[in-house]
Amino acid sequence: DFLRHVARPFAVAAPAGVHAGRGDGVRGRLTLRVDPGHGDGAVVVSWPALTLRPPQALGTCLAGSSWDPATARLRLDLLPGRGCSIDVEES
Repeated sequence: DFLRHVARPFAVAAPAGVHAGRGDGVRGRLTLRVDPGHGDGAVVVSWPALTLRPPQALGTCLAGSSWDPATARLRLDLLPGRGCSIDVEES
C-alpha cells in the first residue's frame, strides 16, 4: 500500500494549455484538463507499471493513446482546437 501511495502517475511532458491534477497511485487515476487553445504536441504520462495495471484514457478531445510497458509511459494525442477533461485510470 505504501508503494502504491508514493508511486503516483504524473504528466512528464505536455503542451501549453494542458494541466495535470495530482495522480492517485492507490486508486490508479490521473485527471488532465485540456484547454481548447492547447498547444501542439503529445502528452506523455508516467504510469507506475509495477504497482498498477495498464492505463486507459478517456476524453472527448483525445485523438488516440498508446501504452509502452517497456518505458511505463502513456502517450496521449490531442485533437486540435478542442478542450475537455481526460481521465487516465487502470484498465
